[in-house]
Amino acid sequence: MSETSIKLVLAAALGLAVAGCASGPLTGQGACRAAGNLPLTASKDEYQQPDRAVALWTRCVENGPQTAILKGLALKMRSHARRQLEQYDEAIRDLEESQRLMPRREAWDFINLASLYRDTGQPAKALELLRKMQDERFGLSGMPAYYHLGRTLSDLKQWPEATEAFTEGLSYQPTYAWAYLYRALAYDAQGRRELARKDLDRGKELLGTDAKPADRAQLLASLRQPPFDALLSRYGYDSETFIAR
Repeated sequence: MSETSIKLVLAAALGLAVAGCASGPLTGQGACRAAGNLPLTASKDEYQQPDRAVALWTRCVENGPQTAILKGLALKMRSHARRQLEQYDEAIRDLEESQRLMPRREAWDFINLASLYRDTGQPAKALELLRKMQDERFGLSGMPAYYHLGRTLSDLKQWPEATEAFTEGLSYQPTYAWAYLYRALAYDAQGRRELARKDLDRGKELLGTDAKPADRAQLLASLRQPPFDALLSRYGYDSETFIAR
């Protein structure tokens, strides 16, 4: 989750939570302040110590903010840390409670929860939430919304609809490599091999251009996992050399 919107949500939540908490020992409001000041990764969208973040945000939630909005923000941040630790069920519960306390106000509120549902094998529930986002006029525009819609439809094996979603997303951000790779998967599932190969080539080109040395290992790990390990092998690619050095 490295999109700029996630970074902005993270920064805003941290800022508000810290602003609402006074200094003190590492219980209650002191824990809120300590959690808000935890160091982030270089990309500013994850915690360096997510386990410590969970512990501090837990103290904050239990003994800190007295207002619904601040408690909701603390729950959102604990959900973020729990997702890093792959504690998906707990992350979902935190985000659902956060959104109960703070009604959804933007598309990312829907997208973040929908992606958690998808990651826990609940794509139908994810799709229902994304459609609700559309029905409630939060908008379904830009790469993030269409990318997550395409990922969800792919999990449901609704391949033509997934292809359309990725294509629409690419009209907003034509250099997003993962949209090409997932659309290649959708094309392949429909037997459209030439289009699948074309998208794989374009994705390979973009990953080679965009990949930083620090990100290379993480990208390679993703390409070694389903569904891309089998897809790349089927088209004669080696995942180890798919990203240029």
